[in-house]
Amino acid sequence: MRRLNATFLFLLSVIYLTAQVPKKILVEHFTNTNCSICASKNPSFFANLNKQSNTLYLSIHPSSPYASCLLSKQNKADNDTRTKYYDVYGATPVVVINGQEVIGSISASTIFTSHIGATSPVSIRLEQRKYGNDSIVAKVIIKNQIEHTLENVSLFVALAEDTVTYKGTNGEPQHFNVMRKALTKSIGDAIVLSKKAGDSTVVSFKSEANAIWNFSKIFTIAALQDVNTKSIIQSEAVDPQTNNVLTSTDEAMDALLPLVYPNPVHDLLYINHISAIENKEAFIVNNLGVACGKFNFDNVSGTTDVSLLNPGIYYVLLSTSKGIQALQFIKI
Repeated sequence: MRRLNATFLFLLSVIYLTAQVPKKILVEHFTNTNCSICASKNPSFFANLNKQSNTLYLSIHPSSPYASCLLSKQNKADNDTRTKYYDVYGATPVVVINGQEVIGSISASTIFTSHIGATSPVSIRLEQRKYGNDSIVAKVIIKNQIEHTLENVSLFVALAEDTVTYKGTNGEPQHFNVMRKALTKSIGDAIVLSKKAGDSTVVSFKSEANAIWNFSKIFTIAALQDVNTKSIIQSEAVDPQTNNVLTSTDEAMDALLPLVYPNPVHDLLYINHISAIENKEAFIVNNLGVACGKFNFDNVSGTTDVSLLNPGIYYVLLSTSKGIQALQFIKI
């Protein structure tokens, strides 16, 4: 195997930023539509949450202690696995902020105090496309704002539905940002980040729609998480209020960066939207920077056979109008 030439490696490091960015505050709310205690505590919690800025909110409905909850039954596996990940299964309501369980009253404004003003060495940008009412593609772009030492991290990505109207036995009529489907594992997928300032890691996902969802209200939420401490390093979500449906003919798609799929992949890896690729060629490298292949594009979509690659994490390196992009994919 040969390593990338010096010129291409230089291109990978031309962008350097000097400051960390604000860390979003991710609030994961474990609740249940049949929980009377939830109905009594949630209003004051939401009043508290609505006073905060720079926050993201996701509601999760575990099957314990109320297995008959409709929202739990509609996504039982993901709800329960995410709840057990934090070791809070068996009681509701529970609030976890940036990976830390809130101990005491969830209505106290002080539950946010330690998270306000926190910064992160990485930013996350989400690009989401919907194809009619049939499917959704989400791309997660993690960019290093400064050189960092992050290791042993995971990426959690899910689809949520903004404002589900349903009255369970506890009388709550509306439920907000309901987790509908995990696109990664519910505990997150392991991900390897470059440590250089300015580098980007891109991971893509595709999901079919579900008839029980209001697809117009479905949006993507993502969190980068420390595997050892479970603390959130950075998070982001598509704004559900501007969650417009796109089709394959929308001009807005021309502004999006390339996408690799399927991910994980067995044999054929595709790259679409290659109009953004400047030199119509790409390298595949492994985690050590060793080149495993080079391929060119001659039409509106690119494909390459990766069936001979050993299982593991790889990157497609592309030169685009927005700089060098490193799109991560997993070979299985």
